[in-house]
Amino acid sequence: MKKKSDNLIVIIGNGFDLAHKLETGFSHFAEYYKNIIINNLKSLTEKETNNLSDIFFHFYNSPTYYQNELSYNKEEKTELFILVNLIKNGDEKEIEVIINKNIDWILSFILKNKFLGKLYSNSYSNWFDIEQAYYFELCEILKSSYNHKEKLKELNINFEEIKKVFKNYLSNEIYSIRDNKIHYSIGKHFSKRKNITIVNFNYTDTISHYLNFTHRITNIHIHNKLDEDIIFGYGDDTDENYKKMKDSKEKEYLRNFKTFNYLVSTNNRKVLNELSVKDNYDVLVIGHSLDTTDKTILKKILDTNKCDYIELLKRSDLENEEEKKEAHFELHANLARIFDSESDLREKLIPFEWSVNFPIMTQIDENIIIKRNKELYLKKRTRAFTTVNN
Repeated sequence: MKKKSDNLIVIIGNGFDLAHKLETGFSHFAEYYKNIIINNLKSLTEKETNNLSDIFFHFYNSPTYYQNELSYNKEEKTELFILVNLIKNGDEKEIEVIINKNIDWILSFILKNKFLGKLYSNSYSNWFDIEQAYYFELCEILKSSYNHKEKLKELNINFEEIKKVFKNYLSNEIYSIRDNKIHYSIGKHFSKRKNITIVNFNYTDTISHYLNFTHRITNIHIHNKLDEDIIFGYGDDTDENYKKMKDSKEKEYLRNFKTFNYLVSTNNRKVLNELSVKDNYDVLVIGHSLDTTDKTILKKILDTNKCDYIELLKRSDLENEEEKKEAHFELHANLARIFDSESDLREKLIPFEWSVNFPIMTQIDENIIIKRNKELYLKKRTRAFTTVNN
């Protein structure tokens, strides 16, 4: 047993925004942008329909989303031509059926941004996980035997375009709000802590609605805020392929690695400074997948002797305990990829049975917190005073 630390590190990920019903995920962005493109398809003139090479999709004043070169075969070109005409001329029900069945396939052909087209065509294991897909593409280029520089240049241009459009989507379409139930839950977790450091992986300012507690709270946007140049890319510099990329001496492999972007922003240094001045701390994870896209900084926080305990929260939006266990297991698996020693992980991780629900906390959860605090932490001793009678 250890004494309960006065210090709490709170890791916040996109699940925190999703708990507020904010559509901040990559998949939300994909659906939003898809609708923009569908509206463009519906508004094409007959002349434009007859000449597919003239199709132009305009989004947030970005002139880079032109139709791809018609390098596909005659049969595919004919099928695409028929689909576009059906979308243009069909009735609403017919259009809806066609779009639902074929739009991702259409997008994979007509977008100049080939990486974006592949994301829509579901070419990767996790649909529209932009950062993971980007690293997959880097690894594929690394394995190829020719034309590395041209492929890397094209991929990085494509990635930069998507980054800008995604940032604009969050800036113009997402409005953060305060939720009283979440405020109550956060208050319970912050209770009896003197120093709280929030390592915020989100670009949004949702957490700002909950910084009115009396504790010392430091909120660090590790990937910057939307009014800054956001850090967007991949963050596992322990992977073997990363080492090969670095050894290749081709700088374009490294352009969107978070390791290098952290050297530009001061926020990574702020996190490291917060960790360095603390003797020990507990960690609370809210809505972060703990995936390898952020492995480098997560390892600094979690896989260290200064970290006493790691608390993961149950998702109160899931219907039953089995689903919650499965969601926890996924986080455990991701944590195992961060830690060098699974023994250290087992020692730090608070068991599932002692985990509480988020964002909706019940009386049962409050009882769990009281019970686990008795079993996890040593009681702080109070100095005994004696009275001497003269």
